[in-house]
Amino acid sequence: MYDDLPQDDEDEEPSPIPVMKTIDIPLNSIEIGERRRSDAGDLSTLAFGLKRVGLLQPIIVDREKRSGPYKLIAGFRRLKAARLLRWKTIAASLLDTLTEEERRDIELEENENRKSLTAAERRKRFRASAQVAESAKKAREVLRRSAEKPDQKRTKGGRPTAPASERAVAEAVGVSVRTVERAEQHVELAGRFQWLQTDDWLQADVEKLRRLMNRLPDEAERDRLYQFMEETASPMLPRKDRIFEYAEIMPRKSQAQRDEIGTA
Repeated sequence: MYDDLPQDDEDEEPSPIPVMKTIDIPLNSIEIGERRRSDAGDLSTLAFGLKRVGLLQPIIVDREKRSGPYKLIAGFRRLKAARLLRWKTIAASLLDTLTEEERRDIELEENENRKSLTAAERRKRFRASAQVAESAKKAREVLRRSAEKPDQKRTKGGRPTAPASERAVAEAVGVSVRTVERAEQHVELAGRFQWLQTDDWLQADVEKLRRLMNRLPDEAERDRLYQFMEETASPMLPRKDRIFEYAEIMPRKSQAQRDEIGTA
């Protein structure tokens, strides 16, 4: 009964993420330079979010000389919004060493993931979704604290202060509500399985996999299949095309066949 199930081949390990340190730098010391995108779009929502909860995700800069200007790598819209608010300094992650190819890769990912105006937002990699999800988490906490009165942290009925609306959270992050929702769904599922965190698995891929797997009758069975796919590929990383084949095939099998595979 296993003949129609795909077999996995070896895949490469993902490249390590460059190590960065965060510092506060003057806005007038940052050069934007030639970029793939010059249109920052409507900055009003993002500026409102920065003013309300502060900068949730530092920009990324590089510096060729110790005394020279900083070069913006990622965070174009955040930098423009900060200048609109007349900030003097901004938190930045400094990349000590970065090749031109790595700079372009980070900038491309940044352009696809921060503006959130087209279908490009669904091409996010895991770490980009994780940044949005983490920013949303921070925004919820900041908004919750700001909504609580110093002398009364609960309502008269003893209930906790109502959580911030998803619209308020999205505005604080500077993206759409749907962008936050997709990022959090991406992180929720990929956070449970490391093979979904590789650069080969984009946000749209994880959404498609979730959609296919939801055709199975219950969550416990879906979890068993995820585990089965992970274990049958160990110690190799499961190939995306093979995983989709599993997800397409399994709902068409009988309950008895799925139970046998899940316990094999």
